[in-house]
Amino acid sequence: MSNEEKILALLEKMERTQEKHGEILEQHGKLLEQHSRALEQLRDDVTGVKVRLDLEVSKQLSALAEGQETLLETLASKERVEAVEDDIVLLKSTTKAINREIAELKKAQ
Repeated sequence: MSNEEKILALLEKMERTQEKHGEILEQHGKLLEQHSRALEQLRDDVTGVKVRLDLEVSKQLSALAEGQETLLETLASKERVEAVEDDIVLLKSTTKAINREIAELKKAQ
């Protein structure tokens, strides 16, 4: 095999290698396009989920705030509760005293 034949054989081999590299690059390009589309779809999905979550959380927080507001409106004040507790203590002691007096009166009969 002469030098020219060897050079031609090497050139043909290099040409085939370049063709294979070109095919591989083309496949990689297609995969990259597919990945780009998939990534874009994922971004859209995530954005949609974020928007829905924001709306749901906002609605739920509003409902909680309304509920808390209602509770605060219907809740008795601390002063009022203390006054009622004082009245209950007074009523209990008065009731006990009255019961003692009734018991004494019954004994006296």
